[in-house]
Amino acid sequence: MSLKIKSYTVYGPEKQPLFYHNYLFNDWQNKAVNIKIMKFRNKYIEKD
Repeated sequence: MSLKIKSYTVYGPEKQPLFYHNYLFNDWQNKAVNIKIMKFRNKYIEKD
């Protein structure tokens, strides 16, 4: 399997984009990737 670069957007409760980022993944809906996305958000995005 080859990894491909895709972009994803993570939306907040009001459907506002929290951040945009490029990530290497095969299937970005894979739970492991989602966990990495959430860790990225928790580390770099301030919560209300």
